[in-house]
Amino acid sequence: TYAQTLWMEEHLQAWREVAISLQQGKSSFENAYHQNWFDYIKNHPEKETLYHQALSHYAYNDYRAFGEIIDCTRHELMADIGGSKGTLIKMLLEKYSHLEGVVLDRPSVLEKCIPQPRLTFVALDFFKKWPKCSFDGIILSRVLHDWDDKRALHILKEVRKVTQNTGRLYVIENLLDKDTGRGGLLNLNMWVMTGGKERTLEEFQSLCSQAGFRFETNFSLNTVSSILVLHPL
Repeated sequence: TYAQTLWMEEHLQAWREVAISLQQGKSSFENAYHQNWFDYIKNHPEKETLYHQALSHYAYNDYRAFGEIIDCTRHELMADIGGSKGTLIKMLLEKYSHLEGVVLDRPSVLEKCIPQPRLTFVALDFFKKWPKCSFDGIILSRVLHDWDDKRALHILKEVRKVTQNTGRLYVIENLLDKDTGRGGLLNLNMWVMTGGKERTLEEFQSLCSQAGFRFETNFSLNTVSSILVLHPL
């Protein structure tokens, strides 16, 4: 499958260099390929296509319950930041006929997306100037674990700027449990591939608080992922 093809090539090479990576304090992928994962796939369109096919497949299977757990009737305009091909937003638009959705991601990703009613695609680079926009609901789905604390905090601060004061931020992530080791292997994989990491609930709460959000509650989305619900401060 496309996922197997994607994971068994560069990922395998990166894992072969994990010991060197840990010694040097740098992701194995960057050691091997001299650029971060996201810039690499941007420069290799066939890899980027495979990656977003995989993300779409995961989203369809992993996020189907989101619209049942989260009552989106309170929202009018929901954004999925770093939302890839928009699979999650499309599922929400099917369930909530009043809702309008926006997907923000790299131009090279969005140029392959097909416009549809009530769904808009907006180009975004996390680390360049963000477009002027405002949403009453925002989803960050497995975005923050791609980045170290400094870059994750930068993203959250930019997200706060586009979140209406009465809005909500929904963060979908796998919560690390340092007592049981749950999520530990995925934590290492994020370090190997992106220099990012999995985080405990307390670590997410701390980051979000620094960015101007207050933690409200969290829900189990599936066997591995949780939904953190946050208010703007």
